[in-house]
Amino acid sequence: MSWKRGFTTGVQNFRKGEFELALGNFNQALEQGGQGEYLVYDSRSAVLEKLGRRKEAITDARKTIELAPEQWQGYARAARLFLLVQKFDAATKVVNVALQKFKDDDSKRRQDFITLKNDIAVAQDEYVRRTTNQWTHLPVELFNAIALTLVEEKPSQVIPLSLVCKDWRSVVGNNPRLWGTLVLGRFRPHIKAKHWIERSQGNIHTLQVRATACDRASLTSLLRYEFGNEDRSRQPPFHDSWPVQHLALRGAILPQSFSTLSERSLTSIVLRRVTGHAKLILESHPNLETLVLDRVELPLGGIPETMSDLKQLEIRQISRQMLPILNLPMPQLNSLHIESSPYTLSADFDSLRTKSSGNLTTLILRGMPMGDPTRVIELLKANPLLATFELSSIHAGAVRVVEALGAYDSDSDQMPSDPSEAICPLLTHLDFSDCNDMRTGPLVRLTRMRNGLAAPSFFRRIESLIVNRCEKLEPEWNPWFSSNIDNFRYIYANNRAGYRR
Repeated sequence: MSWKRGFTTGVQNFRKGEFELALGNFNQALEQGGQGEYLVYDSRSAVLEKLGRRKEAITDARKTIELAPEQWQGYARAARLFLLVQKFDAATKVVNVALQKFKDDDSKRRQDFITLKNDIAVAQDEYVRRTTNQWTHLPVELFNAIALTLVEEKPSQVIPLSLVCKDWRSVVGNNPRLWGTLVLGRFRPHIKAKHWIERSQGNIHTLQVRATACDRASLTSLLRYEFGNEDRSRQPPFHDSWPVQHLALRGAILPQSFSTLSERSLTSIVLRRVTGHAKLILESHPNLETLVLDRVELPLGGIPETMSDLKQLEIRQISRQMLPILNLPMPQLNSLHIESSPYTLSADFDSLRTKSSGNLTTLILRGMPMGDPTRVIELLKANPLLATFELSSIHAGAVRVVEALGAYDSDSDQMPSDPSEAICPLLTHLDFSDCNDMRTGPLVRLTRMRNGLAAPSFFRRIESLIVNRCEKLEPEWNPWFSSNIDNFRYIYANNRAGYRR
């Protein structure tokens, strides 16, 4: 009976949390004649579980059942250990054997095992839910459509998509459309370009080159080229053999090879903070649909007689050599953005009205001397499809434009009855921020005419009105504007606290 001393000491050490000492005590008990005592094995199994040695703990739990098949301890511990190592079928089998052995009058112990069996079933269901790849049930075509949407928003998503599981990796790797956008940076651009070209089967349609990666790659299917550089110190890698249709440069030097691009290839030119000595020859690109010149310091040459396909024109920080562009016939123009002009553009507005009107849906005039407001009003009259109109950072004259847009007999509340008399009846988005002469009255009349109960049916409802920092407006009218316009924004200057809404 000498094994009992080691066993008792082991139980005491176990209760104190001295698991290594307890394990030694139970080993000693077994060596001193306890090999036939199931309690020693059950206790050592408990210690081994605490020490994380679950495989050995399961062996002792099985020995406990072998020595005392009519006792509950071995079954309970074995079932819990199998549950911990996620062997759910083995755990369930042990519980079922235990339930068959217990007498009906041992209801408490039986209920404990029933509860344990339920816990095992719940854990198994959760494990299956977490580990089952539900995407294997999704049609490949639908998965490809979802993946393509993600990659179009952020091209780098193609890599994490291919690393989720072997099924995703197979689908992503075998869909060339997901690899059509190539972004080259400092990290191994040559290897990346080779990998992308292989995956896309040579069908790279968009190339984005970071300033840190300026090596050329031969891409015979390249349609979109984007280059960004913050310090404007680099000339982007560019080859006139690329069939580029969309060119976007930011903070770069315009490459000389740009001037030798094949005619009829480019449909979009977006230049932001671009410098250089290479000429921008617009007549070499008769099919242009988009032209953006944002703070560009380039010599212009070859102004065409017309730009018949141009739909979007944006010019920021206008120089004198850019003014002729505004006088070209642009019959398809639907978006015009002019910003930061030191010149009065009254004559240019007349030219736009006579040569480029009828299809405008967006007009942005920001930061320029107004000159004669009637020129802008006449331009608006010539564009009945206009939906978005911004007239901001204007020192004087803006209020005259608003008065024209909201003109009606306020004394009799007589609204326009003929659509031909209305100016821009489809306007929905307006921005008159930073206009020094803006007043409350004209804005109220404009809102009543288009959003009031008596508004003619041919007027679209104004959805947004922004009048930030128009200091002559009366703040007490803010609640009225907010109740009549879905998106009304007015931030006014406060001498002590800065800007407030």
